[in-house]
Amino acid sequence: MKAPEKTFFFLLIGVLFFFPLNSYSSQSILYPLSSSSLLLDIAGEENNFVAVGERGHVLLSNDNGNSWRQVAVPTNAMLTSVTYKNGEIWAAGHESSIIYSPDAGKTWKLQYHDSKDSTPFFDIFFLNNSHGFAIGAYGLFLKTTNKGKTWERITLGDDDFHLYSMTSSKSGALFIVGESGIIYKSVDSGNIWQKLNSPYQGSFFGILSTIQGRLYLFGQRGNLFTSEDEADSWEKVQTETKASLQGGVSLGNGNAYIVGNSGTVILTDGKNVRHIPYPITKTNSNIYQMNNKTFLIIGKKGVSKPLSLPEK
Repeated sequence: MKAPEKTFFFLLIGVLFFFPLNSYSSQSILYPLSSSSLLLDIAGEENNFVAVGERGHVLLSNDNGNSWRQVAVPTNAMLTSVTYKNGEIWAAGHESSIIYSPDAGKTWKLQYHDSKDSTPFFDIFFLNNSHGFAIGAYGLFLKTTNKGKTWERITLGDDDFHLYSMTSSKSGALFIVGESGIIYKSVDSGNIWQKLNSPYQGSFFGILSTIQGRLYLFGQRGNLFTSEDEADSWEKVQTETKASLQGGVSLGNGNAYIVGNSGTVILTDGKNVRHIPYPITKTNSNIYQMNNKTFLIIGKKGVSKPLSLPEK
């Protein structure tokens, strides 16, 4: 496999197991060029945004992504995921670490860390400000019902596949996707999970839902699928790329932007795709749409300036 086609597995797991140069520390280090460093996830509310990435970098913006400032947090572990709920923020990542801010990123505390288990988290997802989930490598799956004050470890299935992404659909159903085509669904807020048939046996790195009820499922080697019936069936979308697809955002009109390796940025309506030229040819980790309808793309080269992109 060519270097630009490295999968999400090597991007996140490889740093942890093959290059363990940054042992766990209780504090991140402020870095002048953090907005140009590897960033892996982004979230926001109104005009407030947070992006997270390598070395425990947490960046905040209060001006629609035009400028960013790094804040100190109680970990230097790579942070892979972040979620924002009514002014509260949770971020999760390597070294089995979850950090929490009650005040839109002004202050942070270490909410969860297992010193005996360095398994990384890949996604953190909250239904509301109390009920949330964290998923990761080797089937790692935690649940909280009290804002993360305590976390309960859950066994999802008999296998130990990596779990990469989680979302909720229009109906309220929850979905988890991951390695080897794994797809799980819950219709009772995450108490009982059902393993679903998969349209692809490679890894899925992301799943999105739209307000119209459509699901977008994407991952290795440019594979993209859509479902209009809550994952009972899937239709393959021809993306005309072999680049692994890493992250995305659903739009209000039912379309979605999906980004990935080799600078890939595609717009899809669930049937067709449109490749959007993007000057950075490195890995794009995720894309976010702000309230003013402009977009931010994050990845190996940090965070972009606000971008005006078509929605159809």
